[in-house]
Amino acid sequence: MPDLSWMSFLGLARRAGVLVIGQDNVFAVLQKNKKNYVVIMTSDRSDAVARKAKKEAFSRHSFFQLRTIEREKLGEAIGLAGCQIVALPEGEGLTDAVILRLKEGGEAIE
Repeated sequence: MPDLSWMSFLGLARRAGVLVIGQDNVFAVLQKNKKNYVVIMTSDRSDAVARKAKKEAFSRHSFFQLRTIEREKLGEAIGLAGCQIVALPEGEGLTDAVILRLKEGGEAIE
């Protein structure tokens, strides 16, 4: 099996229906769901999204803030024009694969 990047796994997660895309959807799922989520933001996200995501995610969710990926690249990985924030439920195989590759690549801070 070829080595897939973390962004390839995000595309797979979208097709599998487990990826939460966009600020409205991410914030809604973080507020309503008891399940933990991994939140991923782009380096060029808005300050308002960053503040709200940090407030929501740090309360009980895992959190990654990307330093090198821009919203167009993230959007491309999931088949959209652009996206500044996504979330994945913890405990899913695809989520674990994304986390592992982010940690290996050194692109995330927890």
